[in-house]
Amino acid sequence: MTKELKEAVAKQEETVREMGKQMVEIKDQMTEELQCVREQLETIAANATDGPQRSYADVTRLTSFLPHNDSRTLAAPPIPTDMLYCTIDVSRLEEDKARLSAGTIREQSRRGRRGRRGQDQRASQSRMGGQDSDKQLRAE
Repeated sequence: MTKELKEAVAKQEETVREMGKQMVEIKDQMTEELQCVREQLETIAANATDGPQRSYADVTRLTSFLPHNDSRTLAAPPIPTDMLYCTIDVSRLEEDKARLSAGTIREQSRRGRRGRRGQDQRASQSRMGGQDSDKQLRAE
């Protein structure tokens, strides 16, 4: 063999060794991730079978630790202080409880916020002095 061929073979052997090391590292990483997913699944399954019905916030909190397509979640699990939760107490509602779901509650909440915006605007106009305030608002 010529010197050039020997160098090419040596480079290929080194590349094969490096790829072998990378494969071992990837396999170890995948094993760890699989173990985490199994633990999460066991936690979700255990919580689904016992206890009272969970709220929307509880379900969201549990499933927020599942992997997503976001690259940030691959680097580190979400920090609980970074997440915001809203819990709505529906225990005092007298409406038909069969109609209550996360979607209907969310929509009613949005409608309520939209309605309050209009009320807030009307209240600020009336505090400014009635018809004169309308002129002031239009001038601004």
